Parts: sequence; structure tokens; C-alpha cells
Amino acid sequence: MTANVLTDTQLRAWIKTGVPLARADGSGLTFTLSAAGTAAWVLRYRFGGAPRELTLGRYPDLSLAEARKLARLHRARIQQGEDVTRANSRMITRLRHFLPWPPAQANSASGIWRWPVRDWVGWRPATWTPPTSCC
Repeated sequence: MTANVLTDTQLRAWIKTGVPLARADGSGLTFTLSAAGTAAWVLRYRFGGAPRELTLGRYPDLSLAEARKLARLHRARIQQGEDVTRANSRMITRLRHFLPWPPAQANSASGIWRWPVRDWVGWRPATWTPPTSCC
């Protein structure tokens, strides 16, 4: 299987065109570009004979080199018998139990989501203690 076939120059050129596409970098790592112009990294793999996909992050927030490194780490977990997509979903579910959801409105000046942590701390029970482990 050919690996590391994509370059940053190619990625930037594809984003400029705005045409939806999916291009493999090798070993399951795929660069996708949606019709809306969202560029993302997806790890495609099979677990128990069924095809699975795990979104690793958006480009350019997650660079080509970082995406390759993250994909390599997830593939190692898959080879050890872990379904990384399911594990990721469980982790998000557990985090939502402890964090306020949905997040507050985005700050229009900075575009950053602001979590109402102070409000959350105010309504928690007096006997509340942080969890010792998350996953």
C-alpha cells in the first residue's frame, strides 16, 4: 500500500478549487473536502469486517504531518483490537455528562465558544467531587 502520497501544496490547491473530493494518503488516512468547503482528515478502517470511519480533525487546524501521526497512533490501537470510533463516542458521551451542554453562544468578536463554567460551578451540589477517571 502506498503511503504519504499527499502534499500540502496539493491540499491548498484542492481547497482553492472548492470541488468536493476525497483523496487517500495511504494506510486509511483520507483527505476530504465537502461542497461547503470544509477540509477534514478521516481515518478509514475495518473492524470486525465492517467499514468504519473516524474523523481526526479539520485541515489546516490539523496539519498533514499531525494527521499522519494521529492516524498511525489510532491504527496501532485498532491492531490491538480496539474500535477507536466506538471508544471516541463513549469518551464524548462521558464528557457531556460532566460539561454543560449545549455550549453558550459564540463570542462574535473572537469566534470562540465560551462554556458557562462559572454557572455550572454555581449549580453543582455541595457534595460534588470531580471524577477520579474519565475513561
